[in-house]
Amino acid sequence: MRSNDLRRQLRQIILATPFVAGIACGGGTAATRESVYPVAADAGNVCYVVCDAFADAGETVRNCSFDSLDGGPAVDCTFGPPVNTCGRRPAALLASSGAWGAHPVGALFADASRLEAASIDAFRILARELASCGAPAGLVRRTERAAADEVRHAGVTAHLARRYGAEPIAPAFGTATGPRSLAAIALENAAEGCVRETYGAIVAGWQARHAKDRSIARAMAAIADDEARHAELAWDISAWAEGRLSNAERRCCAAARSEALVALLRDLRQQVALDCVEIAGFPTPEVGQSLARGLARELRLQA
Repeated sequence: MRSNDLRRQLRQIILATPFVAGIACGGGTAATRESVYPVAADAGNVCYVVCDAFADAGETVRNCSFDSLDGGPAVDCTFGPPVNTCGRRPAALLASSGAWGAHPVGALFADASRLEAASIDAFRILARELASCGAPAGLVRRTERAAADEVRHAGVTAHLARRYGAEPIAPAFGTATGPRSLAAIALENAAEGCVRETYGAIVAGWQARHAKDRSIARAMAAIADDEARHAELAWDISAWAEGRLSNAERRCCAAARSEALVALLRDLRQQVALDCVEIAGFPTPEVGQSLARGLARELRLQA
């Protein structure tokens, strides 16, 4: 896949998707549920780890606190729909409580800043691993540049979060694994790069066209250009890495792309605050589904 082909395909997906307004839910926080679960101990970051394990498909941890249940220690978990569904995540990234009680647009960008900051680590780890696997120097340099892009994106989205009354959310990480095999790197890249990050480039481009807040539109236009390069990088890494794998390992990568697309389509069914749609240009569930299916058609992904 040539880079200019991918950029053209991403633009075509955006232009071919009709804008549908007024379908999202109201401007407040989307529906949540709350449950209490027993735990063995109440130390460290076990609270979010436990809550994340009990989240249903398409949910994220909105809030977490220690509690008691039948006289023993427990965690009180509040779950809700995810705000953002795109971006390259490192494997050790933990769940987030979200910007609880913030303006929906502030919460959107507070969570975006968390994912952008997490992507810095994801790209830095990837650059080191690619170099250790003997990847071409050009791929390693582009991955390092992507990490630098994410530093800028994290700052921009943090600024937008504060404009709408929310504090940026710092990413939290669990224990990182050791150096991974080329097959493991390719498998993660198939899902996080070829699907989630490529969809993220589409969303940023959509927001640049539809955000009523022009400062958001300008910021997302710059981010969209960077994310398109990151999507190109993901597919170029895929071509290089998977070309060195066995047939069985390549089939696993194809399956990972399909599974990531299924998960994305599932997450995109969640409600979106109307303020996020109108002010920030974030896709409604219907538009998000259409964009994701356009991505699947253009890149021949199977859900």
